[in-house]
Amino acid sequence: MTEELFREDATLLHCEATVLAVDESGVVLDRTVFYPLGGGQAGDTGTLTSAAGAVLAIADTRKHKERPGAIAHVPAPGADLGAFVVGTRVTARVDEARRLAHRRFHTATHLLCALVPHPVDGCSITAGYARLDFHMAEPLDKEALTAGIARLVAAAAPVKHRWISEDELDANPGLVRSMSVQPPRGLGRIRVLEIEGIDLQPCGGTHVANTAEIGAVVVTKIEKKSAMTRRVVLGFAERHRAPTKKPAEAGLSLAAEARLLVAERVVAGLAGAGGVAERRLELVEVVGLGGGDELDRVVLQLLGAFVELGALGPDVGLR
Repeated sequence: MTEELFREDATLLHCEATVLAVDESGVVLDRTVFYPLGGGQAGDTGTLTSAAGAVLAIADTRKHKERPGAIAHVPAPGADLGAFVVGTRVTARVDEARRLAHRRFHTATHLLCALVPHPVDGCSITAGYARLDFHMAEPLDKEALTAGIARLVAAAAPVKHRWISEDELDANPGLVRSMSVQPPRGLGRIRVLEIEGIDLQPCGGTHVANTAEIGAVVVTKIEKKSAMTRRVVLGFAERHRAPTKKPAEAGLSLAAEARLLVAERVVAGLAGAGGVAERRLELVEVVGLGGGDELDRVVLQLLGAFVELGALGPDVGLR
């Protein structure tokens, strides 16, 4: 049995552990921060480092097929396992960038579930993209979903997990949104993820602690996979924006970038909607203020950010 430290703290990137077994599936530790492939989320990668300094690259993480409750750390092809025998003390360290991408994308898919009230019949969460397949026939709008996700990101809602009994889950079957993946049973309790005021469903994956930490996510593609399946693919906005100045170079935090993405939807129609002055209350609401003396200053700053990022031309101004 491997103690799953990632279940309680997704920000934990390393831990000390002891090798329990080494076989064709990989290296089994008594405890780990590595998340194994499951629930649609890809397994972690990283390294195991022995007390003597030997480093073993881990290319994937899986649930062990032959050892119930054990997690297999899959070595990179051709790796030398000679220094990692049973009893060896190691430091297990996950790839930080990959873990963060998984956390951001996974929580973003829960926001998407809140926006699309249909069962999910397929899911994939990787470091490069995330996708959900919804069991539905109606068409979906890419721009509307992107704006909806950005609005929920900007809401900065707390994200927490807790445990419920299997009996509680049976009494609330509507909590399970997935048709393809059912919560694991047999341990007497089920882990559920709650995004305050937005979503609540069973989930064992790694997540951010607040929706603002997701940053700007966009819907990159919507596909009709079958008569009753609509696939929605998500990507990070920084990877899909036109090659102007990067958000980081403009000094924007992930939360500010998300608010900016929502505001873009408001500003996009300014020319045909009477100018900025008539829309400034919407703009201020987007950046989380309530109006008053700071109103025009905030609008000007927001427009300046748009111009700097190349989202608007320099001739846009207040009327």
